[in-house]
Amino acid sequence: MGQCLEYSPNTSHPNFANRMWSGANQPSIVGEIVTALSNTSNCTFESVPVATLMEKYMIGQMLDIVGFKNGEGQMTTGSSNANMIAMMVARNQTLKEAKKQRLFNQKPLLAFVNKDAH
Repeated sequence: MGQCLEYSPNTSHPNFANRMWSGANQPSIVGEIVTALSNTSNCTFESVPVATLMEKYMIGQMLDIVGFKNGEGQMTTGSSNANMIAMMVARNQTLKEAKKQRLFNQKPLLAFVNKDAH
């Protein structure tokens, strides 16, 4: 354990800059403790009903901030997952029957991305 910590970056250090990590604060530490104690994740309402309701509340608050009425949203586990979900939403909007008929015998779909996309 000691070597693991010794060779890991100190993400709480003021000079550590990353888009996905930052220093800990009291609410985030409490969240980590609750997550560890409950031994679950926010996968389904059945496994974590309170967390699901909290997520819906937070999405509602964010929609209010930007002025979206009757909006929807989803919290994702990261940017790659968010991009994949966005692509599926775009597909389902473009091909309304894709979820029922699947993509067999459909026109091929194309997406334009930057060369640095992952």
